Amino acid sequence: MAQYALIRDGLENIIAKISQTGTDYSRKRLDELSEKLKQGQFNLVIMGQFKRGKSTLINALLGAEVVPTSIVPLTSIITVLRFGGQPKVFVRYLYQFAIKN
Repeated sequence: MAQYALIRDGLENIIAKISQTGTDYSRKRLDELSEKLKQGQFNLVIMGQFKRGKSTLINALLGAEVVPTSIVPLTSIITVLRFGGQPKVFVRYLYQFAIKN
């Protein structure tokens, strides 16, 4: 965790320096980014073709086999990972029904 704090502090310093020369819009966006860093939140999107090692990369970054890997595609839907004290899985199914008259 100490390494994360070092990286976070470095990023906050970079954001502060960039904010000094940016436009109002870019300063606002950089302030939002800085706030997310302070809260320990960020979004990382990994996209690519099927069977190219995205899940394997995520597992390597996490240092644990969290996302399933297989010969056949398994994670072909949006998968959200969040840190928590205990390992848990929540599955949410979203259905859209169109009623035709």
